[in-house]
Amino acid sequence: MATKEKSIQPEFTKEQFLVSKSYTGLEKDIFRALLDDNKTYTKDQVREIADDFVRKEVQ
Repeated sequence: MATKEKSIQPEFTKEQFLVSKSYTGLEKDIFRALLDDNKTYTKDQVREIADDFVRKEVQ
């Protein structure tokens, strides 16, 4: 019986996301505001953080 290995995604710092050419200026502004300087994140995590922020209803 084959077992599925959980894929391990690399994690990056806030600064690494901010200098990446993979994201737009708007996305980087969201990262700058919402990501913690002392934590690391996977690409999926920052995509989810940005998507959640964009979908929030304005109050």
